[in-house]
Amino acid sequence: PDGRYSKVGGRACRRSEQVATQPATPRILDNDAVAELKQYRSQIDEIGKGIDDIFKRYGV
Repeated sequence: PDGRYSKVGGRACRRSEQVATQPATPRILDNDAVAELKQYRSQIDEIGKGIDDIFKRYGV
């Protein structure tokens, strides 16, 4: 009733599932969004380096 769920195809599904089934549309990224994505990418790179270090330490 609060709008998070709705009937689709005879079953209850989350609104996010509906969004996921729609085709992706290109979006214009503003500078803030680009900066945020670059920050995420650098964090992911750091995590990857940490995992590589663990592998090296244990000879994997």
